[in-house]
Amino acid sequence: MTGFMNMNRRQLLQAAGASAAAASLGAGKAFALAGDGIKIGTFSGALNDVLEKVAGPKFKSTHADAALTFTARASAEAYPRLLVAKTNPFETGGLWNDTFAALGAKADLFTKVEPANAPNVAAIPQDLQPRHGMGVAAAIQPFGIAYNPKFVEKPKSWLDLFNPKYAGKVGMHENFWDAYVMLARILGKDEYNLSVAVDEWAKHKKNIGVWTTSYTQMEELIDKGEVWLGPQWGGYTAAAQLRGLNIAFAWPEEGCTQQTIVGCVNAGTSPAVSKATQEFVNVWLDPEIQLEILKRAGLSPSNPNVTLPTEYAQLEGVVNVKTNTKKLFQYDFAHVGGTLQALRREIDQKLR
Repeated sequence: MTGFMNMNRRQLLQAAGASAAAASLGAGKAFALAGDGIKIGTFSGALNDVLEKVAGPKFKSTHADAALTFTARASAEAYPRLLVAKTNPFETGGLWNDTFAALGAKADLFTKVEPANAPNVAAIPQDLQPRHGMGVAAAIQPFGIAYNPKFVEKPKSWLDLFNPKYAGKVGMHENFWDAYVMLARILGKDEYNLSVAVDEWAKHKKNIGVWTTSYTQMEELIDKGEVWLGPQWGGYTAAAQLRGLNIAFAWPEEGCTQQTIVGCVNAGTSPAVSKATQEFVNVWLDPEIQLEILKRAGLSPSNPNVTLPTEYAQLEGVVNVKTNTKKLFQYDFAHVGGTLQALRREIDQKLR
């Protein structure tokens, strides 16, 4: 699943500035593909496998003539390409992370998934759906704190990352921002003023032992005890636990941010292709497919009609959307995504 979050810093910063670059290029010529098939952009690994090998055959059982193709790509790579292929997109739909789904919605890259074409959408709790309305929550996970139980008592608060006894033992992601969003909330601000969170972290930067570039690197470092704890995705932590790693997930009392796998349908296609793509997105929300996403990737079903297997239900990084009462926040992803270069410079100057 490297396409979801294992993107490097250069990709993120290049994509954040892609809107300006797109304005200087012609609309949609270099990357358009011919034909009226359903072309889906996915994340490599487990999610690509579920869509291609499980959801695809199920869809084909009722749409025998549909031509399905799948391309694994990162959101940060696909976004700038689609900006210049807006009226003739090279994919008809796909998976996106929160940031680039929100930026894409703001740039009018996507069209609304209509209930008539995707009746499963009605089952998804509205507070889990992306606020911009141009996509559906195909799966979710909380973003909180991962830790090694051999070295750390279960953290209760985001502020536990500042405990002096963790000097040099906290891992921080160099290409993800939700830890700053949550700290800003604790300090009485929000995502529109992340400088206050960076300044607070600067007071405790001696705790930062490693800057990581992926969730897999973070979980490996925690498992080996090279770092003891750090901000991390709950679903990926749950999957690592089930693989036997020395890692656990804590949901801080102040809450977690919600990380969503967003299913979007591209604007700029024919009505028939758009309808068919929406019907395929509907299959992603079937309980059977949602359960496969959980088992293969650790990501929580957004459809409350899925019964969680016991081994998953007992893990704190897995969300039961039917019964969850813990705090789970979305924020203005498009705003943060549009200010990444300035935020990155500030982090480099003050924390590294």
